[in-house]
Amino acid sequence: MRTPPKMTHDEMIAQWKKDPEFLKECEKIKPEFDLLARVLDARKSMKMTQADVAARMNTHRETVARMERQLADGKLPTLTMLERYAQALGKRLDIRFV
Repeated sequence: MRTPPKMTHDEMIAQWKKDPEFLKECEKIKPEFDLLARVLDARKSMKMTQADVAARMNTHRETVARMERQLADGKLPTLTMLERYAQALGKRLDIRFV
């Protein structure tokens, strides 16, 4: 029995993108990944670590890590947590219906 040739990560993604069901599922989770990207970009643009954010939020680094991980898992943190996170970065939370 022959084993299939190994694919690179990019080749595997390209293959998946040919599947309409895969694309449909990607669209479902896009808002959560967009929010995660914005959260991480905001923190990194301030050159802050999770520990830095936690210190400003008066909480533990694990709390910040959990919040970021929950976003990656498609779970939204509370508005209070997002507001505290934004304030720790010197930003404000702005939620819109478009």
